[in-house]
Amino acid sequence: MHAERPLKIMESWAVANHDYIAQQVKAFPNRFRGVCAPPQASGEPVSFGFAELERCVKELGFIGLLIDTDPGEGDGLTPTLADEYWYPLWEKMVELDIPGLIHSSGCKHGRESYSQHFISEESLAVLSLINSRVLDDFPKVKIIVAHGGGSVPYQIGRWQADYVMKQGGTVEEFNRRLRLLYYDTCLHAKKSLEMLISLVGSSNVLFGTENPGSGSATNPATGRSYDDIKPLIDSIDFLSDLDRRNIFEHNARRLFSRANIPVAHQTASSSGR
Repeated sequence: MHAERPLKIMESWAVANHDYIAQQVKAFPNRFRGVCAPPQASGEPVSFGFAELERCVKELGFIGLLIDTDPGEGDGLTPTLADEYWYPLWEKMVELDIPGLIHSSGCKHGRESYSQHFISEESLAVLSLINSRVLDDFPKVKIIVAHGGGSVPYQIGRWQADYVMKQGGTVEEFNRRLRLLYYDTCLHAKKSLEMLISLVGSSNVLFGTENPGSGSATNPATGRSYDDIKPLIDSIDFLSDLDRRNIFEHNARRLFSRANIPVAHQTASSSGR
């Protein structure tokens, strides 16, 4: 939706969507908390949507935001997260004490499908942040990357080698910087989850699912939805009870601390999809 013109259409859509989420949270206060998707637009400053972000947090009580790293949907005009273009957003997130979830929208101008674009943008986001000064300049910023960090766990050897060769760093330093970010479990496959958790640790992984979405399909091997991720995590034998509590509860409570989320709460979110 962020790529739609005129901008007023997209702004109005965001406001209406957030109002609807707020209604749902009000109707089920013991079940949901709101997360907003502030208006973003290719060619506009990142502060373009700050008024709506502040309304969502200060008036509607939302506890986080979604960050579309490519609001132009493949037009190539938005800088990577390493660029100072994004600095006002990191400052605003720290000021409001809210975490941001990296989650792109579709792709209108490239060869990628909807889901492929997600993975590309998430991978680019992780590597841009790790290879830049953003996490040093904003040590209190809280960033979650959807879908397990894109390609990063699967391609970890290439990214480590690139960091050593181009940044002059060490593998240990690269891995430490990976753990300055957080990742959700929306991966749909046990082996992928094992790889992610082994790489970044249970303290940096948050339980997340996707329904409706690609995970709504039925896995023929199990007869369950691909989005039925909890049994996959429960079946990972190297996880301790504390690891599981971190993933299912503690990390969310820590990251969304301003919300005081009880154990049973989850978030209602707007993804711009």
